[in-house]
Amino acid sequence: DDRDVVGCDVRKRIEQMLGVIQPAAEDLPERMVSWRELRSQVASVASWLRGAGVQRGDRVAALLPNGLEALVGVLATASLGAIWSSCSPDFGATAVSDRFRQIEPVVLFAVDGYRYAGKNFDVRATVGALGRELPTLRHTVLVTGLDDVPASGTVDWNDVLATDGSDAGFAPMAFDDPLWVLYSSGTTGLPKPILHGHGTMLLEHAKQLSLHLDLGPGDRFFWFTTTGWMMWNLLISGLAVGATLVLYDGSPARPDLRVLWQLAERIGITYFGVSAPYLQSCAKAGVHPARDVDLAAIRGVGSTGAPLSPEGFGYVYERVKADVMLSSLSGGTDVCSAFVGGVPL
Repeated sequence: DDRDVVGCDVRKRIEQMLGVIQPAAEDLPERMVSWRELRSQVASVASWLRGAGVQRGDRVAALLPNGLEALVGVLATASLGAIWSSCSPDFGATAVSDRFRQIEPVVLFAVDGYRYAGKNFDVRATVGALGRELPTLRHTVLVTGLDDVPASGTVDWNDVLATDGSDAGFAPMAFDDPLWVLYSSGTTGLPKPILHGHGTMLLEHAKQLSLHLDLGPGDRFFWFTTTGWMMWNLLISGLAVGATLVLYDGSPARPDLRVLWQLAERIGITYFGVSAPYLQSCAKAGVHPARDVDLAAIRGVGSTGAPLSPEGFGYVYERVKADVMLSSLSGGTDVCSAFVGGVPL
């Protein structure tokens, strides 16, 4: 109730809190976004999508890194009742086309390139190929970074953000209405599209994050992932439990394997998620986070992507933090969640 002075104060404080932190990586600047600013950007993009003719049930595809633009895009798409699907820009043109052709998107959000391990990678040829191979595509929105010049026939992301979002709202959705499409690995033929629903994902992710990983308001939630892995979908659902998302796109080994641990110290990450191979690589390389950085803020460490070996568990407790809650998760794209999760008790 807006007449409630206490309620107004709490609402104002929440709006001013950070919803997203995109740390400096690969020579790119740090970005810190409040809940209020995030909502404003989502409203602008949703209004642009509506003006572009996107309706409930339409598919919106994205070739974007793990950053603010992808987060805003998926939230704006979901707010209209449209269906989201994303691939990482390091996917080859054929791999992306094999996925997106099956879902017939009407809008594509794409980046012109990305930076990894100190090198620039130009993906404009892939974006151009998708424009030719996706006959249902009506608009391509380009996030520029390589030379800040939008390609011919594309819409500049900054122009989309400039759209008036004052009339944006959120379409009421049924529990089983479709939310996003993920894909199987494609080891037996084309990657298989897997459809997940609004209610199922919200409920499953809220359970996984709040009960199994013990996340909530005040947490700074990080998972090293790309937009082509289901862990990205789980990561962005951290907003649903009030956590601040830490979105990182860059090499986990540049300049060396300590970079993510240094990130945890700098940002004050409270939940640190990575893959089991990363932890095992750190152990093999003799990385000693507990000695080299301040990890006082970390309460939980998550490991997935492969089984964590007994030696990997020992490494975390001996070289990272003795009293941290270490959770080795096991799940999959088909459920977009974990069958095996953490137990805070």
